[in-house]
Amino acid sequence: MVFTSLLKNVKSNIKLSNIKLIVFDKDGTLIDQNKFFAPMIKNYLEYIKPCISDNIDLNKELGFDPIKMRLRSDSIFAIKNEEEIKNEINKIIFRNTDQANEDSSYALINNNHEFIYNDTNEIESLANISKLFGYLKEKNINITINTLDNLKNTDLMMDKYNLNNYVDEIITSDDIFNPKPDPESINFLSNKFNLPTDNIMIVGDSVTDIQLGKNSKCGATVAVKTGNYLDTEFLNDADYVIDSIDNLYGIF
Repeated sequence: MVFTSLLKNVKSNIKLSNIKLIVFDKDGTLIDQNKFFAPMIKNYLEYIKPCISDNIDLNKELGFDPIKMRLRSDSIFAIKNEEEIKNEINKIIFRNTDQANEDSSYALINNNHEFIYNDTNEIESLANISKLFGYLKEKNINITINTLDNLKNTDLMMDKYNLNNYVDEIITSDDIFNPKPDPESINFLSNKFNLPTDNIMIVGDSVTDIQLGKNSKCGATVAVKTGNYLDTEFLNDADYVIDSIDNLYGIF
Protein backbone atom coordinates (compact mmCIF):
# COMPACT_ATOMS: atom_id res chain seq x y z
CA MET A 1 0.00 0.00 0.00
CA VAL A 2 1.76 3.13 -1.21
CA PHE A 3 0.43 6.67 -1.08
CA THR A 4 2.35 9.10 -3.27
CA SER A 5 2.98 12.30 -1.30
CA LEU A 6 1.94 10.62 1.93
CA LEU A 7 2.49 13.21 4.65
CA LYS A 8 1.40 11.37 7.71
CA ASN A 9 -0.69 8.61 9.20
CA VAL A 10 -2.07 9.80 12.53
CA LYS A 11 -4.05 6.64 13.26
CA SER A 12 -1.81 3.72 13.95
CA ASN A 13 -4.82 1.39 13.76
CA ILE A 14 -5.97 2.41 10.27
CA LYS A 15 -6.40 -0.67 8.09
CA LEU A 16 -7.12 0.29 4.49
CA SER A 17 -8.03 -3.32 3.75
CA ASN A 18 -11.15 -2.71 5.86
CA ILE A 19 -12.42 0.05 3.57
CA LYS A 20 -15.56 -1.05 1.70
CA LEU A 21 -17.01 2.32 0.73
CA ILE A 22 -15.34 5.50 -0.55
CA VAL A 23 -17.15 8.82 -0.29
CA PHE A 24 -15.79 11.27 -2.86
CA ASP A 25 -16.21 15.00 -2.77
CA LYS A 26 -16.82 16.54 -6.22
CA ASP A 27 -15.42 20.05 -6.64
CA GLY A 28 -11.65 20.20 -6.23
CA THR A 29 -11.47 16.42 -5.90
CA LEU A 30 -12.96 15.02 -9.10
CA ILE A 31 -13.51 18.30 -10.94
CA ASP A 32 -11.24 21.35 -11.27
CA GLN A 33 -13.16 23.83 -9.15
CA ASN A 34 -11.19 26.86 -10.32
CA LYS A 35 -12.58 26.37 -13.84
CA PHE A 36 -16.08 27.30 -12.73
CA PHE A 37 -15.65 29.18 -9.45
CA ALA A 38 -13.63 31.95 -11.13
CA PRO A 39 -16.38 32.83 -13.67
CA MET A 40 -19.03 32.31 -10.98
CA ILE A 41 -17.33 34.79 -8.66
CA LYS A 42 -16.95 37.24 -11.54
CA ASN A 43 -20.70 37.01 -12.10
CA TYR A 44 -21.42 37.63 -8.43
CA LEU A 45 -19.10 40.64 -8.39
CA GLU A 46 -20.99 42.23 -11.28
CA TYR A 47 -24.16 42.09 -9.21
CA ILE A 48 -22.65 43.03 -5.85
CA LYS A 49 -20.40 45.96 -6.79
CA PRO A 50 -23.21 48.44 -7.52
CA CYS A 51 -24.69 47.75 -4.08
CA ILE A 52 -21.72 48.62 -1.87
CA SER A 53 -19.03 51.27 -1.47
CA ASP A 54 -15.98 51.23 -3.74
CA ASN A 55 -13.47 50.84 -0.91
CA ILE A 56 -14.61 47.29 -0.05
CA ASP A 57 -12.34 44.48 -1.26
CA LEU A 58 -14.99 42.06 -2.47
CA ASN A 59 -12.52 39.40 -3.56
CA LYS A 60 -11.13 39.31 -0.01
CA GLU A 61 -14.67 39.08 1.39
CA LEU A 62 -15.36 36.13 -0.92
CA GLY A 63 -12.05 34.43 -0.15
CA PHE A 64 -10.76 34.64 -3.73
CA ASP A 65 -7.43 35.80 -5.18
CA PRO A 66 -8.20 37.21 -8.68
CA ILE A 67 -4.52 37.22 -9.66
CA LYS A 68 -3.74 33.63 -8.72
CA MET A 69 -7.34 32.59 -9.49
CA ARG A 70 -7.47 30.53 -6.31
CA LEU A 71 -9.69 30.27 -3.25
CA ARG A 72 -8.83 30.42 0.42
CA SER A 73 -9.72 27.23 2.22
CA ASP A 74 -12.29 29.16 4.28
CA SER A 75 -13.95 30.77 1.26
CA ILE A 76 -17.73 30.46 1.24
CA PHE A 77 -17.38 28.74 -2.15
CA ALA A 78 -15.21 26.05 -0.55
CA ILE A 79 -17.23 25.28 2.57
CA LYS A 80 -20.85 26.31 1.89
CA ASN A 81 -23.67 24.91 -0.21
CA GLU A 82 -25.68 26.88 -2.75
CA GLU A 83 -28.27 28.27 -0.33
CA GLU A 84 -25.61 29.13 2.24
CA ILE A 85 -23.55 30.95 -0.40
CA LYS A 86 -26.55 33.11 -1.29
CA ASN A 87 -27.14 33.91 2.38
CA GLU A 88 -23.48 34.73 3.01
CA ILE A 89 -23.37 37.07 0.01
CA ASN A 90 -26.44 38.86 1.30
CA LYS A 91 -24.66 39.26 4.64
CA ILE A 92 -21.64 40.76 2.85
CA ILE A 93 -23.92 43.27 1.13
CA PHE A 94 -25.76 44.12 4.34
CA ARG A 95 -22.48 44.73 6.18
CA ASN A 96 -21.29 47.11 3.49
CA THR A 97 -24.32 49.06 2.34
CA ASP A 98 -26.68 51.62 3.83
CA GLN A 99 -30.18 50.89 5.04
CA ALA A 100 -31.79 52.40 1.95
CA ASN A 101 -30.09 49.87 -0.35
CA GLU A 102 -30.65 46.74 1.74
CA ASP A 103 -34.03 45.67 0.34
CA SER A 104 -33.10 46.31 -3.28
CA SER A 105 -29.75 44.55 -2.84
CA TYR A 106 -31.39 41.54 -1.23
CA ALA A 107 -33.88 41.28 -4.08
CA LEU A 108 -31.10 41.66 -6.63
CA ILE A 109 -29.14 38.67 -5.33
CA ASN A 110 -32.14 36.49 -4.58
CA ASN A 111 -33.78 37.07 -7.96
CA ASN A 112 -30.58 36.38 -9.87
CA HIS A 113 -28.84 33.83 -7.66
CA GLU A 114 -29.87 30.71 -9.56
CA PHE A 115 -28.64 32.19 -12.84
CA ILE A 116 -25.35 33.36 -11.34
CA TYR A 117 -24.65 30.09 -9.54
CA ASN A 118 -25.42 27.81 -12.48
CA ASP A 119 -24.23 29.99 -15.37
CA THR A 120 -21.14 27.96 -16.21
CA ASN A 121 -20.51 24.78 -18.14
CA GLU A 122 -16.79 24.76 -17.41
CA ILE A 123 -16.41 21.20 -16.17
CA GLU A 124 -12.95 19.66 -16.41
CA SER A 125 -11.97 16.47 -14.62
CA LEU A 126 -8.81 16.22 -12.56
CA ALA A 127 -8.21 12.60 -13.61
CA ASN A 128 -9.76 9.80 -15.63
CA ILE A 129 -12.63 9.39 -13.20
CA SER A 130 -14.42 6.51 -14.95
CA LYS A 131 -11.18 4.51 -15.15
CA LEU A 132 -10.50 4.98 -11.43
CA PHE A 133 -14.07 4.18 -10.47
CA GLY A 134 -14.00 1.07 -12.66
CA TYR A 135 -10.81 -0.04 -10.93
CA LEU A 136 -12.37 0.46 -7.49
CA LYS A 137 -15.52 -1.45 -8.46
CA GLU A 138 -13.34 -4.37 -9.58
CA LYS A 139 -11.95 -4.32 -6.04
CA ASN A 140 -15.52 -4.51 -4.65
CA ILE A 141 -15.38 -0.97 -3.31
CA ASN A 142 -18.68 0.89 -3.20
CA ILE A 143 -18.52 4.45 -4.54
CA THR A 144 -20.55 7.47 -3.47
CA ILE A 145 -20.36 11.20 -4.13
CA ASN A 146 -21.12 13.69 -1.37
CA THR A 147 -21.04 17.29 -2.57
CA LEU A 148 -22.18 20.70 -1.38
CA ASP A 149 -23.17 21.43 -4.97
CA ASN A 150 -26.66 20.84 -6.36
CA LEU A 151 -27.92 17.79 -8.27
CA LYS A 152 -28.16 19.65 -11.59
CA ASN A 153 -24.45 20.44 -11.66
CA THR A 154 -23.57 17.00 -10.32
CA ASP A 155 -25.56 15.33 -13.08
CA LEU A 156 -23.60 17.36 -15.65
CA MET A 157 -20.42 15.71 -14.37
CA MET A 158 -22.02 12.27 -14.16
CA ASP A 159 -23.18 12.44 -17.78
CA LYS A 160 -20.06 14.05 -19.23
CA TYR A 161 -17.75 11.42 -17.75
CA ASN A 162 -20.12 8.42 -17.96
CA LEU A 163 -20.13 7.71 -14.23
CA ASN A 164 -23.67 6.49 -13.66
CA ASN A 165 -22.71 2.80 -13.89
CA TYR A 166 -20.06 3.18 -11.19
CA VAL A 167 -21.62 5.41 -8.53
CA ASP A 168 -23.84 3.72 -5.96
CA GLU A 169 -25.22 6.85 -4.26
CA ILE A 170 -25.13 10.63 -4.78
CA ILE A 171 -25.70 13.16 -2.01
CA THR A 172 -26.08 16.83 -2.98
CA SER A 173 -27.33 20.07 -1.46
CA ASP A 174 -30.79 19.20 -2.80
CA ASP A 175 -31.08 16.34 -0.31
CA ILE A 176 -32.57 16.73 3.14
CA PHE A 177 -29.36 16.02 5.05
CA ASN A 178 -27.56 18.63 7.06
CA PRO A 179 -24.61 19.79 4.91
CA LYS A 180 -21.03 18.69 5.42
CA PRO A 181 -19.32 18.47 7.88
CA ASP A 182 -22.41 17.29 9.77
CA PRO A 183 -22.17 13.45 10.01
CA GLU A 184 -25.83 12.88 9.08
CA SER A 185 -25.10 11.96 5.43
CA ILE A 186 -22.38 9.48 6.43
CA ASN A 187 -24.67 7.88 9.00
CA PHE A 188 -27.23 7.47 6.21
CA LEU A 189 -24.64 5.75 3.99
CA SER A 190 -23.50 3.58 6.88
CA ASN A 191 -27.07 2.35 7.35
CA LYS A 192 -27.79 1.98 3.64
CA PHE A 193 -24.73 -0.14 2.93
CA ASN A 194 -24.85 -1.89 6.30
CA LEU A 195 -21.30 -0.85 7.10
CA PRO A 196 -19.76 0.58 10.26
CA THR A 197 -18.25 4.00 9.65
CA ASP A 198 -14.74 2.63 10.14
CA ASN A 199 -15.27 0.76 6.84
CA ILE A 200 -15.81 4.12 5.10
CA MET A 201 -13.14 6.38 3.60
CA ILE A 202 -13.62 10.07 2.85
CA VAL A 203 -11.70 11.54 -0.10
CA GLY A 204 -11.90 15.31 -0.50
CA ASP A 205 -9.98 18.52 -0.95
CA SER A 206 -11.46 20.85 1.67
CA VAL A 207 -11.55 21.41 5.40
CA THR A 208 -15.22 20.37 5.43
CA ASP A 209 -14.32 16.96 3.97
CA ILE A 210 -11.68 16.39 6.62
CA GLN A 211 -14.05 17.49 9.36
CA LEU A 212 -16.75 15.24 7.91
CA GLY A 213 -14.47 12.23 8.24
CA LYS A 214 -13.57 13.10 11.80
CA ASN A 215 -17.13 13.91 12.87
CA SER A 216 -18.36 10.63 11.35
CA LYS A 217 -15.52 8.56 12.83
CA CYS A 218 -14.69 7.21 9.38
CA GLY A 219 -11.95 4.65 8.94
CA ALA A 220 -9.75 7.03 6.96
CA THR A 221 -9.84 10.63 5.77
CA VAL A 222 -7.81 11.36 2.65
CA ALA A 223 -7.12 14.93 1.55
CA VAL A 224 -6.20 15.66 -2.05
CA LYS A 225 -4.16 18.72 -3.00
CA THR A 226 -6.09 19.41 -6.20
CA GLY A 227 -8.31 21.97 -4.45
CA ASN A 228 -5.28 24.22 -4.98
CA TYR A 229 -6.15 26.52 -2.09
CA LEU A 230 -4.11 29.57 -1.16
CA ASP A 231 -3.50 28.04 2.29
CA THR A 232 -2.85 24.39 3.06
CA GLU A 233 -2.43 24.14 6.84
CA PHE A 234 -5.78 22.35 7.14
CA LEU A 235 -4.35 19.37 5.23
CA ASN A 236 -2.42 18.42 8.34
CA ASP A 237 -5.65 17.28 9.98
CA ALA A 238 -6.21 14.52 7.41
CA ASP A 239 -5.03 10.95 7.96
CA TYR A 240 -3.46 10.93 4.50
CA VAL A 241 -2.57 13.63 1.99
CA ILE A 242 -2.13 12.80 -1.69
CA ASP A 243 -1.47 14.82 -4.82
CA SER A 244 -4.60 13.67 -6.67
CA ILE A 245 -7.11 10.84 -6.85
CA ASP A 246 -4.76 9.08 -9.27
CA ASN A 247 -2.73 8.15 -6.21
CA LEU A 248 -5.56 5.85 -5.09
CA TYR A 249 -4.51 3.16 -7.56
CA GLY A 250 -2.74 0.25 -5.98
CA ILE A 251 -3.78 0.68 -2.36
CA PHE A 252 -6.67 -1.80 -2.49
